[in-house]
Amino acid sequence: MDEWRALDISLSQKSMKSIRPRSGFVPDEITAIRIAEAVAIVQLGEKQIAEERPFKARLRGDVCTVHGTLHPQGAAGGTAVIQLSRTSGAVLFAVHQY
Repeated sequence: MDEWRALDISLSQKSMKSIRPRSGFVPDEITAIRIAEAVAIVQLGEKQIAEERPFKARLRGDVCTVHGTLHPQGAAGGTAVIQLSRTSGAVLFAVHQY
C-alpha cells in the first residue's frame, strides 16, 4: 500500500483528534515571523523577503500582524504584511505595500 493511502486511512479513524495547543498554533512573535516569512517567500520570492528582514510581529487578541523592515529607513516603498490567526495559524490577510 502506498504511504499516502495508509496515512489517509489512519487519519480517517474516528479516534483521531487534532492537537489544539493551549496557546494556539501561533503562540509567540517568533513563530508568527517564521510562518509569515514562509507565506511571503512563496508569493514574493526569497530575494525580496531577504531584503525586508528583519520582520517584526505584534500579537493583539487572536490576530498576529507581521511586517518587514523598509531599507533604508524612511525610503519610499513598502514591505510584506501578513496577518495570522493565533488560534488556528490560518493566514487572514497578506499584501505587499508599495
